[in-house]
Amino acid sequence: MILYTLGYNNFSFYEFARLVKEKELLIFDIRINPYSYNSFWNKDKLAEYFNKIEKVYFHIQDLGNKSYNIKNEFNIVNLEKGSNLIIDYMDLGFNCLLFCACKDINVCHRKIIAEFISNKVNCNIVNL
Repeated sequence: MILYTLGYNNFSFYEFARLVKEKELLIFDIRINPYSYNSFWNKDKLAEYFNKIEKVYFHIQDLGNKSYNIKNEFNIVNLEKGSNLIIDYMDLGFNCLLFCACKDINVCHRKIIAEFISNKVNCNIVNL
């Protein structure tokens, strides 16, 4: 089983959409504030685009980093509670993607979340 992670600043929206479809991913937006200067990455646009046929986009505010504007500081709202939905879907065999803006996973809270989930469900982590 694989848990994917991705920082959208590394992709165009259309590359991202193709990747999600190709890998049949459920998208878990882990930004505390799911909005961007580029409207393609706003929660409403993502939900509208990806949830047309079936629900594949989820925003999980509990996995947001309250300290997102402070470099290398991670203060996740509620790691345990926020991870439960992802873990449930992974237990059912779904391919899941942790999604935020950061280009580099090594300075992003998604690394902490991915490692936490990986320890719970014994899966590999692949950063796209």
